[in-house]
Amino acid sequence: MLQRFARRSAVAAATVLAAASASLLVGGGAAHAAGATGEFLYTASTSPCSSGCQADLEFFRYPGGKNFADGIISTENDTPQWVQCIGALERSSNGGRSWTQVSATHSVWGNEEYPVTSGTDFYADGAAYLARTCIYAVDHYYGTTSRTVCTSAH
Repeated sequence: MLQRFARRSAVAAATVLAAASASLLVGGGAAHAAGATGEFLYTASTSPCSSGCQADLEFFRYPGGKNFADGIISTENDTPQWVQCIGALERSSNGGRSWTQVSATHSVWGNEEYPVTSGTDFYADGAAYLARTCIYAVDHYYGTTSRTVCTSAH
């Protein structure tokens, strides 16, 4: 299990700069009926705030429309221990006009030495759905909360 999270963090770190401009979109778009099969990763971050929280959406598309999505909530390498990252996987059945939380709320605390990660379960994600992962950061030292950011919807 931990190897899965370590691999996800490495993949997410490699793609965060390339996806930064598109990943902060709050969602929207049409539901996915067809397309290339495989694994797709979308990332959003509360940075450049000092909070250092990251959300990932992993989407798996298989032949025949058997799709699955899961969310990953994590801190970044230098996130202070007083920062709490809170997030969940959400689903839309109307093309992104409204969203419903489908996973439990996940919470991780910063650790300045290494990222801390928590992943949701895998949820079936058929052609009628969109999925995204949303997070926000709570800085318990300064008493502030970041705005909520979400990955691009898939």
